[in-house]
Order: sequence, then structure tokens, then C-alpha cells
Amino acid sequence: MDQDAFIGDARTYHAVLRNLELIDETATRVPGAIRRAHPDIPWHAIIGARNRLAYAYLHINDDMIWTMIEDAVPELVPALRRSGNSGGRRRIDGAQAGDTEIRRDADAW
Repeated sequence: MDQDAFIGDARTYHAVLRNLELIDETATRVPGAIRRAHPDIPWHAIIGARNRLAYAYLHINDDMIWTMIEDAVPELVPALRRSGNSGGRRRIDGAQAGDTEIRRDADAW
């Protein structure tokens, strides 16, 4: 799907926008100690994107959204996977530590 098709598909556009908001909102809840332990993850940029999305209302920049989809998210997913998992918490891809079958929902982006 190219950018024009993405922008023209309201269902996909709004679903992706909502998922970006969820990623960004989740980042705001990550404790500072964890953020400091994983400086390769662009926490400040993620949270900044959330603020731009949440407060932009009708002035969302489609180019910014497309750049996030094409560049930022594909870089973010592997960084989050590299950050590891402890205590049986759910990973971004939906798998539990020790699961033999891993869902690839995050790879769909």
C-alpha cells in the first residue's frame, strides 16, 4: 500500500492512527529506570509523537504519519524485541516468554 492508498482508506488510516496512539501512550507509562536501561529506544521521540497525534485533532500531518509507518515503527519493533522480556510480561508481538509459537502482529506494520 502506498501513501495515497493509505490516506484514501479511512478504515486503515484510523486503525493505524489508533495503534500509533497506543504505542505512544504505552511509552509514557514505561518507568524511567527502564527507559534509561534501553537508550537505543527513542522514548522521547515516541512520546513526542503521541503528543502531536493527541493534540493535533483535525491538523494531523499525513506525511508525518506515513514517515512513522515507513521508518519509525519498523525500526522500533526490533529495538523493543532486543530490549528483552522478564517476569512473563507480554512482548510487543503478543508472545509470552517461553512460548513456542510467536504471533507476528507487530510485523504486519
